[in-house]
Amino acid sequence: MAWEETGGNAAGNGAVMRCAPLAIRWRHDDVALVRNTIVSAVVTHWDPRCTWSSVFVNLAIASLLQESPDSALPLVERAERARETLGDALAPFGIDAPARTKMTQALDVSDITMPEEIGLDGQDMGYTLKTMRVALWCARRATDFEEALIAVVNAGGDTDTNGAVAGAVLGARFGIEAIPRRWREQVASLRVDRVAMEVWADRLMA
Repeated sequence: MAWEETGGNAAGNGAVMRCAPLAIRWRHDDVALVRNTIVSAVVTHWDPRCTWSSVFVNLAIASLLQESPDSALPLVERAERARETLGDALAPFGIDAPARTKMTQALDVSDITMPEEIGLDGQDMGYTLKTMRVALWCARRATDFEEALIAVVNAGGDTDTNGAVAGAVLGARFGIEAIPRRWREQVASLRVDRVAMEVWADRLMA
């Protein structure tokens, strides 16, 4: 109802931001992954652009986490296969075919060499398809964890969400050893040192 009251125009990136853990759990099962990603997304983001962008990101992450014949299929084809298998199970969520022209075009990041070319800054900086493109650029074009993540954040816009999504995808692609040791050690120290965590929080609030 809230989405309809906005004229069906609200398509924020919050669902994409939180979807990655589902790809870890159901990386070997596209049908379960698509269903659970959609169920997770529609709780707060009903727009089909939000649900399908979350699905495409999770299918890309699942591909990076495992090797199987299906993982090489185009994302739209994998999503459509899963949707057909689920049939009426998705009806309560108003889910239609994923092959929408605008979404299909957004899946192509072959011409994007750096994240700033996606246009992450501006009034529509929280648009779900832009964050999806960040994820797909990280999955297909990035060559280094640290350089790619810094490039995404430096591109501006909704930096915390884009950075979170980029980190998840880059982690799936390159593995934990690709994350700079100094970053991992800092996070580890903050997790066990509550005083240090409070100091960092105070600095951020200053």
